[in-house]
Amino acid sequence: VSNVSVVTVKDDEDKKPEDYAWSAARHVSELPPGGSIAAEALTRALDRLGAVKGPTRKSMMVVEPRAAVSLVARLIGPASARAVQQHTSMFAGRVGEQLVSEHLTLVDDPLRPRALGSRPFDGEGMASHRRTIVDRGVLRQLYVDTYYGRKAGLTPNGGSVSNLVLEGGSALDAVGWMREVGNGVLVTSWLGGNADSTTGDFSMGCRGFLIENGQRGPAVQEMNVTGNLLELFRGLRGVGNDPFRFASLQAPTLVFEGVSFSGA
Repeated sequence: VSNVSVVTVKDDEDKKPEDYAWSAARHVSELPPGGSIAAEALTRALDRLGAVKGPTRKSMMVVEPRAAVSLVARLIGPASARAVQQHTSMFAGRVGEQLVSEHLTLVDDPLRPRALGSRPFDGEGMASHRRTIVDRGVLRQLYVDTYYGRKAGLTPNGGSVSNLVLEGGSALDAVGWMREVGNGVLVTSWLGGNADSTTGDFSMGCRGFLIENGQRGPAVQEMNVTGNLLELFRGLRGVGNDPFRFASLQAPTLVFEGVSFSGA
């Protein structure tokens, strides 16, 4: 079950910024009140009033939890036997290597009670079990199904993501990390873009807020972040304690250094 709200507002220049909020759960009792989701969507839309084109700079980047979910999904998407066999994975032949920052640990746990991705077995009937995909930056295993496992010469272990959880967060949430960073960019959502699963090169549109003196500053939009996913996650310098709960991939606030933004 899910609850989604989308709000559009209008400013003095006839611009119409919008934003949204949602929740999802297997049990209705675990959903927050519908009014709180609508209120969050309204607040987020009002915060977009007066947004301007962001600057071109290289700086720290703080990524909100729900935006961090899609960023981690792009990183881990090619970590499969299918992608390896079809020569579209930047992880081919690299199991056991330290590929990203030691701050990144990803655990796939299909046995979490009531979680959105929980299951006793996968689509091929293989029994589910908890497994570590990335351990403090080291790629420990790929997602390997029976069909592509045979083709790629890899041992099957379950071929798809269940509940992927980013572990090992600090005591800080997004507000705390902004204070820690001092100055940079807070990314609240991604707007299109693409990533090459073979090389990891990416370019993505984003919007959010400037971080000034440890506080959330003006709203910005029409910005692009460019680089390489592996290099970006090598620059991961902080993980929050505030995972986005309403997705099978649970990621908290993420903090990166040396990120290239292009804008005004």
